Amino acid sequence: MEWRSSSSTVQKLRCNARLRSARNYAIMLGRAGRTGEAIQEFQMALQLAPGAATTHFNLANLLVKQHAYDEAMAHYSEALRLDPVFVEAHCNIASLLLETGRTKDAAAHYVAALQTKADHLPAIVSLAWIYATASSEAGSQHATEAVRLAEQACRISGCKQSGVLDTLAAAYANAGRFQDAIKIGKEAFSIAKAAGEDDFADSIRARIALYENGSPFRGDK
Repeated sequence: MEWRSSSSTVQKLRCNARLRSARNYAIMLGRAGRTGEAIQEFQMALQLAPGAATTHFNLANLLVKQHAYDEAMAHYSEALRLDPVFVEAHCNIASLLLETGRTKDAAAHYVAALQTKADHLPAIVSLAWIYATASSEAGSQHATEAVRLAEQACRISGCKQSGVLDTLAAAYANAGRFQDAIKIGKEAFSIAKAAGEDDFADSIRARIALYENGSPFRGDK
């Protein structure tokens, strides 16, 4: 019995060593831009440990880079099934859902992420943006919550990120606070311009023009 126990322990240690090696090599390949090879290594790692949520998540991230969205969604979903409080999995699923226009489902995943980690900045900003730029009826329903979330994101980030400020401006406009929206929008524009984010700065400027005309920005237009 002792020999069998010792043999089992050795086999487990060897399996764990192979798993760590495959994961580490996959991460190295991914960082080097060798996405296809990295995917193969993560797939090998999953053969050794199919219940590893992080491995499913990392593989899904690489599949997104390959535009294999359905397969990526399957691995994100499996990561979340294995670890129901995996905040980043919730957020990445939400991002894929937004790409296919499933805004309501995406919002539900951001809400779930924030139930686990209330100060998770990407989830706060994304949910605030969804609420602030929704269709007229939905936007009105979530106007107060959009402002609350966007202001929270601003506090967390120090009000120095163009994307956060742009979201706050959209939330203010959605709530009918157009002067506040214009002021914050101009701050977002200045930061984006200074950072060389010219395309983003142009989109912010276009939204400011809407606010100056008394109109909120709607993401479905």
